[in-house]
Amino acid sequence: QVLRALAILAVVGYHFLPEIAPNGYLGVDIFFVISGFLITGLLIREFENTGTIVFKNFFARRAKRLLPAAFLTILVSLLVSFLIAPKSWWSQTWNEALASIFYVQNWLLLGKEVDYLQQDAAISPFQHFWSLSVEEQFYFIWPLLMLASLLVWKSKNSPIIAISVLGVASFAWFVLDDSAGAFFNTFGRIWEFAFGALVALTLRNFKGNSSIAILGWALMLAAIYLPLGNTSVTLIAVLGASLALKGGVGALNPGNALSFSVAGFRPFVWIGDLSYSLYRWHWPVLKIIPWFLDRPTEFSDLWLITG
Repeated sequence: QVLRALAILAVVGYHFLPEIAPNGYLGVDIFFVISGFLITGLLIREFENTGTIVFKNFFARRAKRLLPAAFLTILVSLLVSFLIAPKSWWSQTWNEALASIFYVQNWLLLGKEVDYLQQDAAISPFQHFWSLSVEEQFYFIWPLLMLASLLVWKSKNSPIIAISVLGVASFAWFVLDDSAGAFFNTFGRIWEFAFGALVALTLRNFKGNSSIAILGWALMLAAIYLPLGNTSVTLIAVLGASLALKGGVGALNPGNALSFSVAGFRPFVWIGDLSYSLYRWHWPVLKIIPWFLDRPTEFSDLWLITG
């Protein structure tokens, strides 16, 4: 949860006050690593316990946890946009709302060649659903591939081979694709989930320690502030997140150190618990407030996303 807290603070900081987190968008990449780690751990444990993966149950759990909250965000954003946004934006807003509902927002933005790093050109209250779309698409691909690899090769190492091959191909796509919409391409993002998946699959064979975790956190923080190209800082952040997850439970692990309790309240764990809500709501607030108040969004407007 503390790692999630770092990721969401980086993203929100980048969107509301870019100078405090110049590469804060990397929080999304950190989220992808965490997601690959968590979902792979759940899947491999289910297979070891039952000999299979029940896709119906897997997708039902995902839908129950994510869809109601996501649909509420989309509905509120859509209604408010229709009430206060210029009519010239209604058609675009509706189309992007539909794309977000069906988790294909990233492909819509890619087709329009939207440049994520040019924030002034991004006015849709649904643009942030691109990452949730990529995540759900990975959740559809990976369970099928994992089960197929386990049943065909009948080896406990088969998922490692499968996700490694997929990850290498995805990383090559990420490096070589220089199109305007490459930022949103699922095929160029799978390697980030693959790093997390590999951590989960190899966790038992390698005992981490606090030194590894400290290195991981240092890399993530450096990536957020280094004046390097997107490819370089993304790789550094993903490596850092992987090492942070691999670092174990030592007292010096920054994740454990930051989970301290003050009078029963653990602030960074609390932020991590709220990370999904904060991510869903911060972007509509950022984009709708200027229409509503007839002024640019200010840092003080952050309180609006804590509800």
